Amino acid sequence: ISPETLKEVTSPYRVFYKKGEEQYSYGLGWEVHDFGDRRIVEHSGYTGTAYVRDLKTGLSIILLTNRDADFGPHPFILAHRIAKLIDPTFPDF
Repeated sequence: ISPETLKEVTSPYRVFYKKGEEQYSYGLGWEVHDFGDRRIVEHSGYTGTAYVRDLKTGLSIILLTNRDADFGPHPFILAHRIAKLIDPTFPDF
């Protein structure tokens, strides 16, 4: 997709939480997390899938599992831990 389209779909449209430079909001189908100059966007699926992307560094984590409902750790938790292993500067959630 074009850079303009990516910017449009990952821009916050509804803000749920804001404290200092940290903000949690929702874009067009994406959860949007701002940590100062870092924007992390995420999308999940019912069967334990997670897509996490750091728009500043380009780091993307795609996690596919067979997780059923509330069994085991949430896929975002696993994806954030993997991102932190690859990039120690990845924000703490």
